[in-house]
Amino acid sequence: MQIWTYAGKTGEAITITVLADRPGSSTDPNEWVQNELLDTLLAVYQPDGTFLAQNDDLNEVLSPSGSVTDTNSQLSNLVLPVDGDYRIEVSSAYGGQTSGAYTLLIEPASMATPSASS
Repeated sequence: MQIWTYAGKTGEAITITVLADRPGSSTDPNEWVQNELLDTLLAVYQPDGTFLAQNDDLNEVLSPSGSVTDTNSQLSNLVLPVDGDYRIEVSSAYGGQTSGAYTLLIEPASMATPSASS
């Protein structure tokens, strides 16, 4: 797990996206570890440590391989309730068994665009 922080403002709406360099999207989950594919999990905590939101898969649509079609993660239009430093956790959603490089994007909600399936 990696931890990031974001200095947020009360009422600010943001979109947080995690895009794996090698996502497990549309690939048999049994091959993820062997092929070094990442299934991301995104969690956000408020400045006081209280859980705020979480997302596992950007797209919950199942593919014929048994995987979802997009294993990246995204929280769209997340409205921050208070001023302060928010903790953003990025980890493996597949029981901690997958790992790999990823890009973390934090954008104003009005500017964010959905990611394409990889």
